[in-house]
Amino acid sequence: MTTIETTRSPLDAVEAIAPIIRQYADQSEREATLARPIVEAMRDARLFQQVAPRSLGGLEVDPLTAFKTVEALARIDGSTGWCAWTNGTTGLAGQEMDDAHAEEIFADPNFIASEVLFPPGRAVAVEGGYRVSGRWPFTSGCKHATYISVLCIAFDGDTPRMTPEGPEMRSPYIPASSVTILDTWDVSGLSGTGSHDVVIDDVFVKDGFAVPMEGGPGNRHYTGPLYRMPLLTFHAWPIAAVGLGIAQHAIDVMLDVAQTKVPAASAVTADPKTMRDRPLFHLQLGEAMACVRSARAWLHEALGELWEIAQAGAEADTDARVNMAAACANATRSSVRAVELMYLAGGGGANYRSSPLQRCMRDIHAVSQHFLTSPAALENSGAVFAGAPPPNPLLLL
Repeated sequence: MTTIETTRSPLDAVEAIAPIIRQYADQSEREATLARPIVEAMRDARLFQQVAPRSLGGLEVDPLTAFKTVEALARIDGSTGWCAWTNGTTGLAGQEMDDAHAEEIFADPNFIASEVLFPPGRAVAVEGGYRVSGRWPFTSGCKHATYISVLCIAFDGDTPRMTPEGPEMRSPYIPASSVTILDTWDVSGLSGTGSHDVVIDDVFVKDGFAVPMEGGPGNRHYTGPLYRMPLLTFHAWPIAAVGLGIAQHAIDVMLDVAQTKVPAASAVTADPKTMRDRPLFHLQLGEAMACVRSARAWLHEALGELWEIAQAGAEADTDARVNMAAACANATRSSVRAVELMYLAGGGGANYRSSPLQRCMRDIHAVSQHFLTSPAALENSGAVFAGAPPPNPLLLL
């Protein structure tokens, strides 16, 4: 396989590896995990290290570039875009490690991590570290990851450690070779993400690799403004970019189809017309493009506001965070509407598995099921807009 030059911008790299993604997207779908040639192309292009520090071999791009790259990948294949997000941000945990531990893991050019949070497992304190056990679902990209990061409650024996905010939480990084993957990802949408269940059975993790959720010692590699962005900037909100990419793909498909397709009802008339010349398609296309473009504009504007705050060395206030959360939820919900419009425009042919539209439909509805973009996400934002305290404490991290 040709190695993509790391001096290229991430968006240029996406264009360079696009033929590989298209060639193997069906294989990812069949095998319920991202196809190895796609993983290797993304790894060689450093697309899993977009937000990792340059001093550790990452690209350390600005947030808008990261979001645009995720969207560009999802525009080719939803599962690839999803893995670019979920596997491409876990290296941020290195900022909570000391220099030596961060360098041991994150400087490896082959490093790819898969991160999962709920339900939390157990990390029992022992001399020098923790013994970790549990089972976690929705571990996206686990089959191509070199490390698995899981959320755990820290225990002293059988007693959970408590802080003023609740149980002490740790996120241990565990070599993938010590993790059992259960083939549970039998789903309709985003099948290629390989979001299987993982089981960890009493695995020892050194203290330096069990990242404390309340913040660790920090190190010299994570000092730029990128690492002053709110936690959800990369761990949650790029889900909106995935949705926009899938929606744009659906629009692209129908723009191409409309040039030559003559609907069956029109074919038997005296003046058969292609979809391109039919007012109904004009209306559907106009609404779909309005959904995507307006949602993208708000998302990028909200992200830009957070980036300006980080560059100024300040901490984002609640209003800026809630604005971003609302923009993310809106983008995903607007993307669902756009895909549905294009699927309807595609007629009966859109239902065939050979049609890209049916995969767009399945993938976008899988995206919409995530709790970060559910109706509750807009409810949380609306509460703050109305003057109430933020119901979701994650917004303040």
